[in-house]
Amino acid sequence: MMLHNICAIRGSIITFTLFLIFLLNPFADALTGYLVGKGMMSENAAFSPSQIFRLFLTMILFVQLKYKQKFYFFLVTVFYLLIIEFASFLLHQYPPGLLNGIISSYKLSFCLLFYLVIDNYIQNNKIGVSDIVRYFILSATIYAVIILISNILGINFDVYGDGLGSKGVFTSGNGLGIFIGVAGLFSLYAYLSERKKKEIIRLILFLYVLVNLLSKAAIILTLAILLISFYYSKRVYKFIIIVGGIALLAYYNSYVIELITTATSVVTYRYEHADSLRHFLLSGRVEYMDYAFEQYSLDGLLLLRLFFGMGYFVSFRNPYSNSFWEGSSSFLECEAFDMFFMYGLLGLLLYISLFIYILKKAMRIKGKYTSIFKIAWIVIFFHSAFAGHVLFNGMSIIAFVTILIVLNNYQIHNENSISVS
Repeated sequence: MMLHNICAIRGSIITFTLFLIFLLNPFADALTGYLVGKGMMSENAAFSPSQIFRLFLTMILFVQLKYKQKFYFFLVTVFYLLIIEFASFLLHQYPPGLLNGIISSYKLSFCLLFYLVIDNYIQNNKIGVSDIVRYFILSATIYAVIILISNILGINFDVYGDGLGSKGVFTSGNGLGIFIGVAGLFSLYAYLSERKKKEIIRLILFLYVLVNLLSKAAIILTLAILLISFYYSKRVYKFIIIVGGIALLAYYNSYVIELITTATSVVTYRYEHADSLRHFLLSGRVEYMDYAFEQYSLDGLLLLRLFFGMGYFVSFRNPYSNSFWEGSSSFLECEAFDMFFMYGLLGLLLYISLFIYILKKAMRIKGKYTSIFKIAWIVIFFHSAFAGHVLFNGMSIIAFVTILIVLNNYQIHNENSISVS
């Protein structure tokens, strides 16, 4: 009887944790976004509703980290990140810079903590891969419904200004694009596996949000969803889609062209005004990245930064230079380069190794529609590497870790389908 009660308590704790991470978190983000959008709070405010909620969530996750090896691994990682920030503080001696570094370390620590706790529950058969995916899709549905309602009520905010795009009441269009896009791929997998008609409605909602966001991630993931849907369609449906598409283009060509132009206007504008493919892929980051390598110095003790980096605040900048304080941020939004500047070759090696390790895991997965998960991992990782907004974004990091957990455990549990009922 006592054992049954203990198991029931553990089960309720797990359910409560998943409820907080996936189902309550969207409302904290919505409240933060609304306050930021109305000018009541700065976007990177330390005590925003989202930050306070994630701090509470961190405490909930931390008390569930019971295995000694994982517990000590987490503490050592956090300690290592903080050592780098405090060592850099001895050079720049700017307290707000130290605070920024600690917040950055916290974001990475939360990512690791989230992974260790949830992955441990799956490894010990307390929850299944399908449970995580179900919660993730439901979370994306909440985000999408909030955006839809805010658009209807007219309290939404533009993504790029001048009326371009809509991100509802949220702050990060890029984060939403990744989160909703990955959830769309998972929802497509659920539909193809189970053929439940309600997933079609969910997919339409996700596509509506993605088209409105207009970000690169949103457009890429929208195309991925549409192309995969077409690929797995029956021949008769493919024929109908092709014939219907040609007929629509012929009859409504001006409207279709206008719609496509509007949906891709941001990307098209950047492509037409880019000096090279490098400039297009990295958007406005090219000049800033060139400036970063100009500032980067390995003189004297700074040679150690090549291996361990100098943390978030210093990053690529030379703390001995008179131009150290130039620019408002040392964050390049290209996380492959950010990991190198912030955490050196060691950080970059771990970052790349994670991608390769999970990609190998993904390639071993058997199943008719499992290529969807592989596509999701590749897209989100390359977006992280060259466009950022993943590891240091509160929404994207949930999607990132969810894919990580799914691919790391899918084959072990031999999941044949994912139910979102």
